[in-house]
Parts: sequence; C-alpha cells; structure tokens
Amino acid sequence: MLTETRHKTLTPDSAEIKDFLESIHTMVKQEVGMTTFLLDSGIHDSLATYAAEFLSNPLQTSFKSLEMLEQSIREQIEEDIMSLFQKNKKYIAHAYKTQQPDLYYCLALKKDTLGTRRRFYEFLTRYEQTALAGKFPIHFQFIPKDVVLALPDFNEVNV
Repeated sequence: MLTETRHKTLTPDSAEIKDFLESIHTMVKQEVGMTTFLLDSGIHDSLATYAAEFLSNPLQTSFKSLEMLEQSIREQIEEDIMSLFQKNKKYIAHAYKTQQPDLYYCLALKKDTLGTRRRFYEFLTRYEQTALAGKFPIHFQFIPKDVVLALPDFNEVNV
C-alpha cells in the first residue's frame, strides 16, 4: 500500500520560522547582556574585543575576518584532498605537497595508468565545477614512483 507524504512548506510568517528566529534573538540578547556585564567589570570577552576592533578599524577587521574564512575553507579543502588520498592509498606510492599556500600536490602512483589517474582527475573535475576552484585551485602532478622529492619546497604527505 502506497502512502502519500506531504512536506509542510515554511513561509516567512510561519510559526516554526518565528520560533527559530526568536530563539536566535534570545541567544544574541544573552550574549550581549553577558558582554555588557563583563565590560562593566572591566573584562573584555571575544565579542567585546571584536566590537572594539571593528569600531576602531572596520576595514582591517573585515579583511581579518575574510582571511580567517579563507584559511578555514583552505583547511576544509585540504581535508577533502587527504580523504581522497586515504580512499585511494592502495594506488599511491608517495604523495608530496608544496609548502606554498597553493594546493599543489605531486603524486607517485604504484601503478601509473590512466585508470588509476582517473580517480584523481574525477575529483578535480568535480571540484573545478564549484565556485571555490577559481579562488583555491588544486593541482595534481603525477611523477615517476622512483623519483624522490628532496626539494626544500615539498613535504611528504602521510597517506
């Protein structure tokens, strides 16, 4: 017997949305209240420090926030790459990463075939279809497994 499932559509004036927004508003009010209390006591918490920095130099604070966001995104991308390497570690003899901020990797495959490389190319193809690819390009270079990279700009990655 088939049953029909209906999903409730949430509109901006729905009770669930209003309750959610109210809970966020309450949390923010509590945080501001705590910050005000601490400031009155001469103690600066992270919100007060951020607010003071922002008011004294909003442009610098915005750039600092952007840098922190970009670093967080880069770290997430690197975790995704390490996950790819872990899933395919039976094909990788050695993996190296530059010390530069670029996401540049050299891979020495145990058996360097188009089929093996395809696993990495598919990842790159999917990644290049995202908005992140322009800002955080990823490069995989395949090298012979006999080559040992003793260059100062490369570190071996544990796979």
